[in-house]
Amino acid sequence: MNQKFNLKIWANTILKSSKTKYIVAFVLFFLIMFVFDSNNIPSRIYNKFKIEKLKREIAYFEEKIELDKQKMEELNSEENIEKFAREEFLMKKQNEEIFIIKE
Repeated sequence: MNQKFNLKIWANTILKSSKTKYIVAFVLFFLIMFVFDSNNIPSRIYNKFKIEKLKREIAYFEEKIELDKQKMEELNSEENIEKFAREEFLMKKQNEEIFIIKE
């Protein structure tokens, strides 16, 4: 008896079963959705994480903008500008000395 592997016979016996047709259809659908589609599942998951990261960045920068707006409002007076220049840029008047104490 010659036991050669014949692909046509093997494929016909598998496709004759009704369960097998559904399994093949499901596998093809899964491959199309998971691998070949432009909106496949891995890219959707990646995009979801990217969106969440960008939302966190937006919240962070909105908070920074609020803090900067508050600083700008504080700097509207002459006294606050002088205080800011002394603290941030270590500026001084002509007859002053500055001592920096680091903790």
